[in-house]
Amino acid sequence: STYTQYISFQRLKEVKKLLQQSTTSDIRINEIMYEVGFNSRSAFNTWFKRNTGFTPTEFKKSPE
Repeated sequence: STYTQYISFQRLKEVKKLLQQSTTSDIRINEIMYEVGFNSRSAFNTWFKRNTGFTPTEFKKSPE
């Protein structure tokens, strides 16, 4: 649905912002994952990669 897509887009936007602001700590990625509503690291990674083409760790390391 359009509402679900909107929420997903907003979550993704927030995750990208938080990843770019965070340190290199893997724990921070877990904190971000919980902050935007995911309880499973594998589901979070799958969702993030499907929407960006990168895993959260790859995105964090990429110069964007």
